[in-house]
Amino acid sequence: MGEKVDKNPEKINLMFDEISSYYDKMNDFISFFTHKLIKKSALIFLNIPKNSKVLDIFCGTGDNTKIIQKIDKSITVVGLDNSKKMLEIAKKKNSEKSDFILANVLNMPFLDCEFDYIIETFGLRNVEKRELAIKEISRVMKKGGYFLHLDFNKNNSIISKILSKIFNFTTFVFCKILKIDFKNYDYLIKSKDDFLSAESLIEEFKSASSGKLEFYKKKGYFFNTVCAVVFKKSN
Repeated sequence: MGEKVDKNPEKINLMFDEISSYYDKMNDFISFFTHKLIKKSALIFLNIPKNSKVLDIFCGTGDNTKIIQKIDKSITVVGLDNSKKMLEIAKKKNSEKSDFILANVLNMPFLDCEFDYIIETFGLRNVEKRELAIKEISRVMKKGGYFLHLDFNKNNSIISKILSKIFNFTTFVFCKILKIDFKNYDYLIKSKDDFLSAESLIEEFKSASSGKLEFYKKKGYFFNTVCAVVFKKSN
């Protein structure tokens, strides 16, 4: 594993509040405007049916809600995040019909088996107690439902390591150009480098959910530097 990082919930919430005003702009620049394309591709890969009810945890500024509603307006999306300022931006970016809730993923205000699909992009690695988050994901998902995880994938390929280094350097450079305090993005880089491989993540989900969340399929991007992993909740 890489360098351990402090994932104290209060610090993480404060950090996302602090970076909220330029978060979207930085995502565009450091991904060379590819992050929304990757999110859209992963959501299409998930193949959400019409009239489904979807929960987007760690929804941030609401990218996924906007993408899903462009794909199919019949799909209901509920966004959940622990950053008040991120949610304020999400509400402005999306239609008035969109539903965004300020809450902790470790204790979600939903009934058991409430959602057909649950998604998260680049968020789970910021949770201190991942096993509790996985249990909550399993609890609020319907039997036979699907969960999409999209994030950087730790792997040993030379190309992936090079691309990861380029991303880290690009992040530092754009922080300098835009005169942004690098400390928060330094955390995000370290949390990326410290996170699991797709294979380890699959095993963690199986263990934390007591076997209820089973691996279904996966898709890699940029030579597997980023990976979409889909889990299915067993009956």
